[in-house]
Amino acid sequence: MTRLDRPVRRPRSSRLAASVRLTAPVLPATSALPRYVNRWGIPGSPTPFIVKGITGYCFVLEGQLTALQDLCDRYLNQPSGGAVEYRPLSQYVLLSFVDVQSLSCEKPNYRHIGWTPEHEVAFWVPTAAISRIRGVPVAERLVWFIPYMFVDSPPAIQLGREIHGFPKEYAWIDMPNHTSSPQRFSVDAFAVRQFSPQSRIARLKMLKVEADSPYQPGDRRGGTMWTTSEAAVRGIADLLSRRGPLTSHGLRVAPSVLAGLLRWEVTMVCLKQTYHPANGEYADYMAIVEAPGHATAFRRLTLLPGEHRFCLYPCQSHPIADDLGLQQEMRAVAAFHADYDVILGNGQTMWASGEPQLQR
Repeated sequence: MTRLDRPVRRPRSSRLAASVRLTAPVLPATSALPRYVNRWGIPGSPTPFIVKGITGYCFVLEGQLTALQDLCDRYLNQPSGGAVEYRPLSQYVLLSFVDVQSLSCEKPNYRHIGWTPEHEVAFWVPTAAISRIRGVPVAERLVWFIPYMFVDSPPAIQLGREIHGFPKEYAWIDMPNHTSSPQRFSVDAFAVRQFSPQSRIARLKMLKVEADSPYQPGDRRGGTMWTTSEAAVRGIADLLSRRGPLTSHGLRVAPSVLAGLLRWEVTMVCLKQTYHPANGEYADYMAIVEAPGHATAFRRLTLLPGEHRFCLYPCQSHPIADDLGLQQEMRAVAAFHADYDVILGNGQTMWASGEPQLQR
């Protein structure tokens, strides 16, 4: 088990100035930014987003730390030139299948537009935002890096990519509703099995999860149910810790990391970028963005009984197994059913190409 250290006090030496800036968001002066042009002429920001009626399933998979570190380096650490540092907090990866009843804007001037439902599948990598104290890496914040995200809502794709940089792509998602047996889950997406001039991008099977035996909601075989976020986090940690240490060796964890988890606070980190129009080898804009979310209602989290088989279909366009260190066929370490609501707040730019590091 990881020992939670006392709050860390940063020395005031100039030597640590760079590490302190790792957690300070980039806040450009508002007057220096052009206003976003939307087709309705509505002023203000569409964020935060209200996400209601979330029911979903989460499968815990065991990846490889070396692959996950390489992923963080390629997408977060190297693009910023070391201005930020992120490390995988654990070898575990979460695969979520989520049914969202309603996704809408919180601001009144955007709320009247309407709402949209959404199905979403994502791989979540528990990641530590690192500060270095006297050269010692400290996990200052828990963030979740999402390298793959599949949705069936075009508005969610556009807004997710443009605002926060979520790597959302269109998919056909098959998952049970809240009254049916959580027996089979699958994702189809536009992909190619192998790169070649003759390969056509088409709808292909991407992945599936199957339960070993049928299970109905309310079945007496059902596992532990937690009705508070604090109890759920502690229960999951206890379950996984039986398999070994939960965090990377040699990484100190600040108490704020656990405190945020117990409140069901989830901050996601994304690489937001666009191709340069003249030379696509380069990005004309690139930023590391953190998007905070917190639960506004937590109804239950239930441990599912039995075993669940996970299968990846090889697609060179989506090297999921290599990126996450997963086997193409494996059993989930654990599976859960969740029921909650969240608010996805305004993002913070932790680093951006060509932007000055201004004070808060």
